[in-house]
Amino acid sequence: MSKSEASVVDRIAQVLPSLSDAHRRLADYVLAKPFKVAVMTIDEFASACEVSNATANRFVRKLGLPGYPQFRALLAQGFEQALAPV
Repeated sequence: MSKSEASVVDRIAQVLPSLSDAHRRLADYVLAKPFKVAVMTIDEFASACEVSNATANRFVRKLGLPGYPQFRALLAQGFEQALAPV
């Protein structure tokens, strides 16, 4: 699986050992509440994890994504596949 095809969970798993405490808080929040994060603004996400918007942006870039909109889109894409009709 290439980095461009990896889900947010896969990306977090790849970088988890190298995360700072603040980034680990963000990662833990995403893993615990992925649907909620998919509909949050970056301000809401950062506030919920008690970090700055800049830290949230750095976390997203650490996952190999250019910005928060792409991060949310990738999270939402995972739900679209999971909720697709059988």
